[in-house]
Amino acid sequence: MGYHEAVPIPDQREAVDNACALTVAPWLPGWTWRHGLLTALGAVLGWLFYSGLAVNLPGLGWTVVVLILSATAGRVVASYLPREGTRLALPRDVCGYAPILMLLVAGWFLTISTGSLWSAPPAVLIAGLAVLRRTAGSSTCSV
Repeated sequence: MGYHEAVPIPDQREAVDNACALTVAPWLPGWTWRHGLLTALGAVLGWLFYSGLAVNLPGLGWTVVVLILSATAGRVVASYLPREGTRLALPRDVCGYAPILMLLVAGWFLTISTGSLWSAPPAVLIAGLAVLRRTAGSSTCSV
């Protein structure tokens, strides 16, 4: 090879990015009992977190909102476990952690509410988008 020829450099990030972007959802192969256990644990911790934020918000409507947010928190946390047979590949940038940040923002909507359910739809929508990002495979900024 001469000095004027381009030398191909293999992109080593591709294999890692694909491993990181693998979707993990109950309806896909690779979902194990570990994912189910972590979903339940995440939902319980989510319940403690969100019910603490919504302690001053009375009514059955807020209880349902907290239940939905807790379930989505459990699902998102469990989605960070790798599929069976693959190695753990955590995201390397803020976009990979965006679903966790979205769950915190959803909780923030509970703190700014004055008792009416006006902040419930944005909180549930943001939590739903967090689940979608993790279960649809869009774990990078480019998607």
